[in-house]
Amino acid sequence: TCALPISPARYLLDRLEGVTVNGHVDEALLHAAALWAAWESPDKARQWLVRLINWNNTVWTKVRAAKVIGAFDAPTALQMIEEAHATILPARPGLDSFSHMSRDGDLRTVALELARYDLGRAVTVVREMANTSWSSPVEDRYATLARIAHLHLDAGNVTEATRLLEESLSFIESAPPLVDGRPTGPFLPIRADPDAAQAGW
Repeated sequence: TCALPISPARYLLDRLEGVTVNGHVDEALLHAAALWAAWESPDKARQWLVRLINWNNTVWTKVRAAKVIGAFDAPTALQMIEEAHATILPARPGLDSFSHMSRDGDLRTVALELARYDLGRAVTVVREMANTSWSSPVEDRYATLARIAHLHLDAGNVTEATRLLEESLSFIESAPPLVDGRPTGPFLPIRADPDAAQAGW
């Protein structure tokens, strides 16, 4: 977006400014705010982000907005990330699987953006994640911890990176038994019984 000539880009921004904020334009608003920040117009960038957050103040939106703010106001961006983290409820008994997935996803989002400012604090947030299964279709603590370890390596913190990777590998859950898992979809398993097969099972 930043590579566009200023006049055509501003023409598009003017059209976007009058659009009602919804799920079809939320990503466009983030890019627009980033463009205003790149043009050294922080007040304008904030205006666009306020519109977005007023419509959707989820953790994901707040953290994405903080990423834009961080280009010109790092202290405020860090505060926004911490405020987003404070809205995430603690893990508690009785949460359904979707709530657990959503919570862990929010924690991962916060931790990875927080790592731009404070790697140690990011690790603390990662350790709040409940899911400890590797190679899972949802966010998990140890894969995220490994991401933070790589960021430590990028920063030259070899000792801390090694410690985090060792933590990830030491506390990994034991490998599951080599047996068929319990079916989860709306289907029936194929049986070895030929009579059952002829009966359509």
